[in-house]
Amino acid sequence: MLESVTVKNLALIDEIEVDLGEGLNVITGPTGSGKTLLLRALRLSLGARADYDLLPSGDQPAVVSVFFNPEAELNLPCGLGKAEEIHCRRVLKNSRKSPAYLNGERVRLKSLQKLRRDLIDFHGQHENQNVFSAAYPRIVLDKFGGHEEVLKEYKEIFEQYREVREKIEKLKNRREKADKEKQLLEYQIEELEEFSPAEGEWQEIEDERRQMENFEDIDRCVRESLGRLEAEGGLTDGLKLLQDNLRTITEQTNELEDWPDELSEMDKKLEEYRQRLREFREGISFSGHQYEQLLKRRGKWLELSRKYKVAPEALFIHYRELREELDQLAKIEERLKVLGERREELEDKVRSRAGELSRCRGEAAKRLEKKIVKRLQVLDLEKAEFRVEVTQVEPGPEGADEVKWLFSSHSSEPPAELASRISGGEISRVLLAVKAALAAADTTPVLVFDEIDVGISGEEARSVGKVLSELARYHQVICITHLPLVSVFADRHLAIEREDREEDVEIKARTLEGEERLDEICRLLSGDAESQVSRQQAQELLEEVKEDG
Repeated sequence: MLESVTVKNLALIDEIEVDLGEGLNVITGPTGSGKTLLLRALRLSLGARADYDLLPSGDQPAVVSVFFNPEAELNLPCGLGKAEEIHCRRVLKNSRKSPAYLNGERVRLKSLQKLRRDLIDFHGQHENQNVFSAAYPRIVLDKFGGHEEVLKEYKEIFEQYREVREKIEKLKNRREKADKEKQLLEYQIEELEEFSPAEGEWQEIEDERRQMENFEDIDRCVRESLGRLEAEGGLTDGLKLLQDNLRTITEQTNELEDWPDELSEMDKKLEEYRQRLREFREGISFSGHQYEQLLKRRGKWLELSRKYKVAPEALFIHYRELREELDQLAKIEERLKVLGERREELEDKVRSRAGELSRCRGEAAKRLEKKIVKRLQVLDLEKAEFRVEVTQVEPGPEGADEVKWLFSSHSSEPPAELASRISGGEISRVLLAVKAALAAADTTPVLVFDEIDVGISGEEARSVGKVLSELARYHQVICITHLPLVSVFADRHLAIEREDREEDVEIKARTLEGEERLDEICRLLSGDAESQVSRQQAQELLEEVKEDG
């Protein structure tokens, strides 16, 4: 339930707080008193687009906030968990910023908008146009029928079907281009295969090139090293002399007893180094022809790398990727075959689920039609005809049905699409009849009607009040009205009043009871709260409603 709406510094409103109750809340007041401004504030607090023209002059921001007390814990967006109480607040600043808050936490507007869909449903002159949208009749029928699980299963399967179809189309488009791509790929692969790059070969070429180009320095260092290792009186002889001396020392003292073993290891190492250097020297010998062949191979490698716009070390990877791409092109037909079989399988499931959904909608359409016709009769449209037409079409995201509302205000003319048959005064009553038919199935806790009774009067207004009262058994209903025959059905009657003073304008809200409520209904009846005739009539209306209730 929406418990309160608070508005500060918005347009002509300095500060106002409106407390609401269960059942039917009726808001009345003279034209220009601020009733619709109050609803604009309610919309703003729940994520509507900010209207900075509503900011008065000065630096003070406008603040609008609402407080909900749901019947059960509600999952909040933005990972805020569950809550038994919901407080939404919006601040409009002259800097053209409008931060939003949910239970004290800063949130994005989309979070408030999502929450609004779960909490409140607005109906007014603008929202009435939804009745003429192509999707609205189907949405109403699905909500009334209560077959959400069937619709959910259908949507999941249709989404899979749609994805497979898209993949098939992409592959077909790919196949059309494949011939040209295949020829190019085959030419490129043939050129690279003739060259035969090997994995890691570029690094080997570079290592060998550096070795050949620095052969003289390398050879000199190797020869000098071998000379020291093999020459008489060189490192080996020196090490042998050191070993003999240490042996004599260790015979006389224990101070250096571990050195002989270490020197023995060093001797082995020197022999190992000498052997490896000899093998290395024998292995690095090369001819000018070898060097020429290496440079030729390297030049071709660089040429192909530039041609295919890859780094030399990535040429082999590029060659492998080209081969993989060619393999993929060759597998298009195979993949198309597999996807085609999957499409047929999903298409059968789509049509099966669509048929089940159509049966549910067909049955629900008959029930909904009866309920709406019944409500139209209550709303003084007893001669009107209303049909819920369900027509089979090709399966789409929402099923294989086109749902239309056909209407005729009199049995003398055949029903046709709603937009071509309905008048401005009838549209509000038709929407109200739809809402009343949905009352038990619609889980939205709060319904707001902004002057839905425009264009009607007399007994029609009484009928609207009765239906609003019926809706209030299932929802909290908030209704702005100028009609006394609607306001007498209120469970809670609020008046918005405006006082024009020399220095400013004051707008305030009052909950009306007893004599004050009687005065307001008199004003709505005749414009004169003091009229005894109007007062007697107002009293009779209230008593009639009380007796009927």
